[in-house]
Amino acid sequence: MNNDILESNLEKFHKSFEHFESIVLKAPKFDSSVAYSSEELEIFDALTSRFVRLYETTIQLFRTIDSLQSMHISESFGELITNMLKLNVIVNDEIWFEMRMIRNKISHDYLPAQLQMMITLITNKFYPEFGKVKRV
Repeated sequence: MNNDILESNLEKFHKSFEHFESIVLKAPKFDSSVAYSSEELEIFDALTSRFVRLYETTIQLFRTIDSLQSMHISESFGELITNMLKLNVIVNDEIWFEMRMIRNKISHDYLPAQLQMMITLITNKFYPEFGKVKRV
């Protein structure tokens, strides 16, 4: 039963990663000096939305792995990330804390420069990190 839950969460993660990757690979570089139209901003909205979905799916996967493999089930996000590092599910805990911060900020309105910073982090820093989890 527990392995079925793990397999289901792994499948959800892989599908979510594929959807996220497809938008990362086709999204143009965001330029805060450009006055984008609403239509042009749609791809960046899709990118941030898929990032949030993938992040949430990945945390759900981490919680499943944690409950199956850890001696002490994590009570906080920090403990969860520390356990994933110990279990070699992730390689850089600092990036996961940064991802959480960006995930929390995405729901707010931002100035173009802030949006550019978030999109750059998502595409250049977080995307490769998700790819490392994908191999688990």
